[in-house]
Amino acid sequence: MSNEEHVYIVLGVCEDGSVLLVHASPPGVRICGTDLDQTGTSDAIVLAQQTMAEQYPKWFEKYPSCTVDVSYLHNYDQFRWNTDTLSDASKIQALDASDIIKSLYNE
Repeated sequence: MSNEEHVYIVLGVCEDGSVLLVHASPPGVRICGTDLDQTGTSDAIVLAQQTMAEQYPKWFEKYPSCTVDVSYLHNYDQFRWNTDTLSDASKIQALDASDIIKSLYNE
């Protein structure tokens, strides 16, 4: 990756409307949340910080920022889950971000 490329996958939406995502850019991959009002305290950011601290403590210590701004959700190429071609028997699309994290880490 060059310094200008970003790859990310939206994991889910939190109750406050913030978005939890897996974000890959130099220097590496992190779980991040969108900052809705520039305070750095959205539900997604808090969830991202908790998850990084628990699951990836060394990486989180080195790179503690788990914040991306909402511009990540505008003007980008995207793929969407198409249930005509990929079933959703587990109803993953209906889960909120915290339930997605619980599912990913078998909590």
